[in-house]
Amino acid sequence: MARVGPDELSGLRSAVIVDLREADERDTIGWVPGSVWRPVGADPETWARALPAGRPLVLVCMTGRRSLALIDTVARVTGGPVVDLEGGTIGWAETGLPLVRMDAATLPGELAGDLRAVSMQEFQ
Repeated sequence: MARVGPDELSGLRSAVIVDLREADERDTIGWVPGSVWRPVGADPETWARALPAGRPLVLVCMTGRRSLALIDTVARVTGGPVVDLEGGTIGWAETGLPLVRMDAATLPGELAGDLRAVSMQEFQ
């Protein structure tokens, strides 16, 4: 199974970072900047068919377990290289790299929210 560490991810400029977590997980801690949100749902095969084919993909979940388990399925369906972000979103944040999150409390009610990077220390 191929894994990439948070520090190595910045060097993969052509890769699509796919955040496969559910909405409540994203809302709680935030997400890796530049990632595309595509929750897996109940059918990983169908989910994988909706991902970009032939492009390098980096799968991201909360801890790296779910994304690691999906590598073979996604690689088979998309035909491109697929890696897992080691440690997931938690590992990214623990390395000191910023996360992006919605902060609706800073804006009037009709606006969606303020996208901003937060450190793991600020989150805690």
